[in-house]
Amino acid sequence: MKKILILSTLICLMATLYLSKNSIIDKAFDVSIQMLKPDGEFNEANMFATPDYSKNESWATLPARNDESDLVPEGIIASSNNGDAPVNVFYIHGTGFTSGQSWASPIDKHSATAENSRFSLANEASLFNGCCNIYAPRYREASIFTYISVNGNERDRILAAVYPDIARSFDYFLKNFNNNKPFIIVSHSQGTHHAMTLVKEVIDASPLAKKLVAAYMIGGIMKPVSYEYINSLKTISACENATDINCIIHWDTYGIGGAERIFKSKETALCTNPLTWTTDEKMAHKELHLGAAEISGAYTMNLYGADKAQNIKFSPPKPVTTGFTHAQCKEGILYVADLSATEYAKLGSMKDKSYHGIDLPLFHMNIRQNVQARIKHYMNINEGRTE
Repeated sequence: MKKILILSTLICLMATLYLSKNSIIDKAFDVSIQMLKPDGEFNEANMFATPDYSKNESWATLPARNDESDLVPEGIIASSNNGDAPVNVFYIHGTGFTSGQSWASPIDKHSATAENSRFSLANEASLFNGCCNIYAPRYREASIFTYISVNGNERDRILAAVYPDIARSFDYFLKNFNNNKPFIIVSHSQGTHHAMTLVKEVIDASPLAKKLVAAYMIGGIMKPVSYEYINSLKTISACENATDINCIIHWDTYGIGGAERIFKSKETALCTNPLTWTTDEKMAHKELHLGAAEISGAYTMNLYGADKAQNIKFSPPKPVTTGFTHAQCKEGILYVADLSATEYAKLGSMKDKSYHGIDLPLFHMNIRQNVQARIKHYMNINEGRTE
């Protein structure tokens, strides 16, 4: 018990760490993380059972299910996520498994991890419920300790062991749900790392590339969607404007004045400005910002103790806030207004003003409008060939 109390005190320094460059705090955080991380090295043989994607319980959301992916801000009408929409979304959520009990999630539906998946549905996947049917697999996601306690080679090894769940679920999605419809890939954080592999190994240079309306692969940070990655693809490129199709969209959000990435990458990231949908470095003024959405529910960060559900409630967000921020791409980073004094910083603010937690909800209405524009353009080009 004493050890837990000491560790919990150290973890409380995280909030300060996110807003500070104090080297003593950094060292305290590093020490506590090494004490809390899963025991031993990662061993793929110790992963929990492979999900059976023929069972509904292996999906975080399906169109027939009334859940958090159906939420819309007050005043917004959206009812396309019912199975009848002409386009499907395959959504890969980010890291919700913050426990040190193992390196990969056991997929316990009665856990904080499961609630964090619901958080992702409410605040990210739901942005696409006005256009599309939304499918999201549960998967044996890597623990957050994969990102904060091991080196790059070990991190890549763990993510590579997790990725087959995404490949299997996407294969099941294509064969049993998609019905040859055009589809959209949506991902965030760890989900984007897996989406990068999926796009490169399964979709690119295959007939599926023409079925891909676009891939909204957001918030890579430690493993960003880089130009080196884009250039390695044969048939899929970066989206260059608001209606480009068969292409990739990506950004990592930082407040203006943010010093540097939390996790530096040697590669320059693709930066799509969600106010203009271009990749140039021109300032997009706040008049182009169509609306941010209030965060629904809460995300549980539980680096110590059991992965216990917190009985989080998810409600429709309050009306969107328009004209809230400008946005500008610069050297692969999307810079927005300093949100430190706003409610949005409570979730999204990390060290160096990284707003990783609000990469999507900050641009809720711009994304909701843009996906409709891309689908319309796709249908105009592929009329008669989409079904």
